[in-house]
Amino acid sequence: MQGSKHKNPPFLFLLSLFLFFFVVPIAVIAPLINSLFNIEDFDQSYVEKEIAPSSISVPKRGSFLKVNAAEHLSPTIDKGFLVIGWFNIEDLPAEGERMILLSRYAEASVIKHGYAIALTREKGVLHPEVLWRDKNGVGAWYPFSHVEILPGYWFMTALSYYNERYLGLHIITTGIDGNLHSYLAGGHELSVPVLPENDFPLKVGSVKTGLFTGSIGPVGVFSVAKLQSKLQDILSSFSDSPADLPDLFKKSEILLWSPDGKSDESQFGHEVKLIEQKRSKSDKEDEN
Repeated sequence: MQGSKHKNPPFLFLLSLFLFFFVVPIAVIAPLINSLFNIEDFDQSYVEKEIAPSSISVPKRGSFLKVNAAEHLSPTIDKGFLVIGWFNIEDLPAEGERMILLSRYAEASVIKHGYAIALTREKGVLHPEVLWRDKNGVGAWYPFSHVEILPGYWFMTALSYYNERYLGLHIITTGIDGNLHSYLAGGHELSVPVLPENDFPLKVGSVKTGLFTGSIGPVGVFSVAKLQSKLQDILSSFSDSPADLPDLFKKSEILLWSPDGKSDESQFGHEVKLIEQKRSKSDKEDEN
């Protein structure tokens, strides 16, 4: 009988098996792992392009955007009121600090009537606050739920007041995944109508404490009839196209729209300018 002979598999066959089972999977999986865990590869140019193509840089503490004084930037009793602003913060507030993002109130008054949006940190938790107080002293600083905001990433605050008693705050944030996330930070039902009417300038950024450094994107103030029924659609529109003014607004409802921190595209054409000021030691007092 003729004995059978065992032959070794050819070299090229073994090489092809190695390439198929080891090299190819690694080549496919490695980029996926890198995209998930390598934060440095996140393309910040996307954020700059889509959210704030003409943002204003605030590199020094104490600088802020100023919109000239106008009575119509206050809420009225017959319409809902909405204030939005895009921000990119270099350094988040430390424990016990209050960082003013946007304000329009009587800074020199004991009552400090008006409205403002701020971030504060208490017991290690970052959460927004809203000042909402009328000239009679009715109202307060209202706290909202904690928020996840990263330094160097864009986020939008949307302050709303409607039906003469409901005060709410929505947040749209960007994260390392490159996506926008929108959520309600909470709300307060006021026992009586509170209208913080005044003719003070609108200021975007921190004025006294000067804690804000970073960039300011689009800022808008709106007076909208039946705001409650339109609010979700408005926020969805900002989430889909952050730097564009939604076509949901009527021309008469746009009190201010400054997409670049230099001009106002509303019918009022407010003067918008960057105020750069030097800070003294006395300017470090709290903004309470």
